[in-house]
Amino acid sequence: MDGITAYLMSGELDSLLAGSRLDRISMEDRLRLTLTFFTPQRARFYLSLLSNPSRPSLQVSQTSPGQGLNPPPSLVMLMRKHLRGAQLQRIESPVWERVFIFHFSALDDLGDPRELKLIFECMPRTANLILVNHEEVILGALRHIDHRLNRVRETLPAHPYIPPPSQKRLDLAQAVGLEADQWFQLFPKDQKPARAIAQTLAGFSPRLGREALFRAGLDPDLPLSQLDPRGRQNLAQALEGLCQEILSRQVAAAIYFEEAEGGKDLRPLAVHAIQLKHLPHARPYDRISQAVSDYNRQRDKIDRFDSRKRAIEKRVSEAMKRVDKKRQVHEADLAEGREADQDRLCGELILAYLHTIPPGSEGVSLDNYYQEGSRVFCALDPHRSAADNANRYFAKAKRKERKYKAASQLLANDLDEIQWLESLKAAAGYSQTLDDLGALEEEYQSRKEGPEEGKGSEAGPRTPP
Repeated sequence: MDGITAYLMSGELDSLLAGSRLDRISMEDRLRLTLTFFTPQRARFYLSLLSNPSRPSLQVSQTSPGQGLNPPPSLVMLMRKHLRGAQLQRIESPVWERVFIFHFSALDDLGDPRELKLIFECMPRTANLILVNHEEVILGALRHIDHRLNRVRETLPAHPYIPPPSQKRLDLAQAVGLEADQWFQLFPKDQKPARAIAQTLAGFSPRLGREALFRAGLDPDLPLSQLDPRGRQNLAQALEGLCQEILSRQVAAAIYFEEAEGGKDLRPLAVHAIQLKHLPHARPYDRISQAVSDYNRQRDKIDRFDSRKRAIEKRVSEAMKRVDKKRQVHEADLAEGREADQDRLCGELILAYLHTIPPGSEGVSLDNYYQEGSRVFCALDPHRSAADNANRYFAKAKRKERKYKAASQLLANDLDEIQWLESLKAAAGYSQTLDDLGALEEEYQSRKEGPEEGKGSEAGPRTPP
């Protein structure tokens, strides 16, 4: 959500919720604050403010949220103390900024009216919720920021509230009427066209910059410095048209979708208050807040799915690495076990030619009576007799036979396990719903816990670690 959408949505929210009574304050998790409002028309709305640094969002719904945290976080306790039963006077947003200010009128402990503000800074990395009094002094915040994190702008109780620094970009009202040459003097150098536009106009995002390039009929990858005079003029007209559209509040809220891999489904790509003609698969909405809320819900669902899918794939990949290490060990044991026949042959030949082997020999080459014309070299321990060396070979052959038998079974288990894990990883890649992932997790967990029930049994393959 860029500053344009935030500013236009704040006016819509003000029309929807101004005059409502704040009935309930809760947090479903450590980053999501939900405010329950009763409107003068006796409708109930739930306003959810998510201060996730990676993707902050605002959602309006008439569906009850989940159970709040118990015990409630300190911010909830503070807000209940100051705002329970308060009336929402108005909602505003600084021009083209992603900041929502909720003005409340409440009663203090003595029954005297007082004004309070809840400020939702809806910017990535610095998203925060801040409660201030009428003197702009901070009463509390979701994230406390001291001088170690920000020497210029501390966010601490009893400190004055300092708004986020201004964008220092061209206001849209001032942009109307600029000539093409004036536009290109403002654009920063060495920036991609869409980003250069976003860094020039207040509230614009790179996506809105791409919309301007599309309306101008320009290649979005062509540097602005390489545009001919006609291209410059077209871009200036497209930008002025966009600015006038925004200033006149020609809202055309919509969610825009892109085709997912395989082309079977559509994934939400963007949401905006202004029509984005360069994006396909638009779903229009009557209200910006509803479009933003639906978009955030869909993105949350996709994010949860992707996160859970990555977690499963990571667990399976780690299990495959562990099993592969076991496979290498068992293959080495199997190769060593194949030497049992050779050790037994040496033992038999030593006993057969016992009288011909001189004491203290370190090795001897003996005729193989199993294969006429061939000889077998047998290493000997010079400190042992020939008979002891033969017994030593027989003992080694028995150990290697046992190792070969065990390694054969374990290697078969390893290969079966690797094949199962590969199929599980492939199934995770094909999964499309949370239920699909849940079934895979259940299968993984049940097979992982299987050996505890049948410990000591040789039947069936071993399970993944």
